[in-house]
Amino acid sequence: MRLLVLFLTQLFISMDAQAQTTALPDACELRPTCAATCVPSACSQVSDSRDCTIRINTPFGAIRGAIDPSCEAARAAQNTLYQIQKADCERINNQVMSTCLAQQARCLSVAATCDSLKRKIPQINKREPRILWVDDNPTNNTYEQNALAKLGAKLVLVKSTTEAMEAIERERFDIVISDFSRRDDPQGGYTLLAELKRSPSTKSIPYLIFSSASTPESIADARSKGAYTQTNIPADLLESVFRVLFK
Repeated sequence: MRLLVLFLTQLFISMDAQAQTTALPDACELRPTCAATCVPSACSQVSDSRDCTIRINTPFGAIRGAIDPSCEAARAAQNTLYQIQKADCERINNQVMSTCLAQQARCLSVAATCDSLKRKIPQINKREPRILWVDDNPTNNTYEQNALAKLGAKLVLVKSTTEAMEAIERERFDIVISDFSRRDDPQGGYTLLAELKRSPSTKSIPYLIFSSASTPESIADARSKGAYTQTNIPADLLESVFRVLFK
């Protein structure tokens, strides 16, 4: 039942995505990339139907006798295993479908925000602002990176505080976007922010933290340390970049 609900939800989202693609101006040309179809894998029900009846040979032919308890126990154990495997398959399907649907919704949100911003600032492509994005898993932010590129920004992607400081020494950036936690530094976003604030040449660079979670307390804490803001919402990130660059 849950798979059916997820499938119908995906169907409606896909129909809505197609409607948005044709009905709304696609200034950033990102909506077609959101049209991936989320399809669950088949979790077929397999069963062990072996015949556990003991056959007795007589002069008049084979006749069916009692049930072989060893065979019956093996059949029951095998069917229990099949049921567990089917349940695992459905659980994984639910996770994959939920992730796919969430990614599709995120993509559509980023596309809509990009379209709105591009209509407000069509001249952005003439300026080419430079953005340094620090994240040890940059593929997490593909939708947002594509949107900023469509808005005319030039992005430089690095994976650590060390790489970020080296990039800043080589060239000037209008904004730094950073994740918060990294494999080698649980508070990497704050580590880099502190590094930037220590130097007169970098302390004024607007700094945005884009993390997996955000609360009023975390936003206030980031701002108290000198960040422009902290968010986990893609649309908020893009709008914050717009405010910094074109306020």
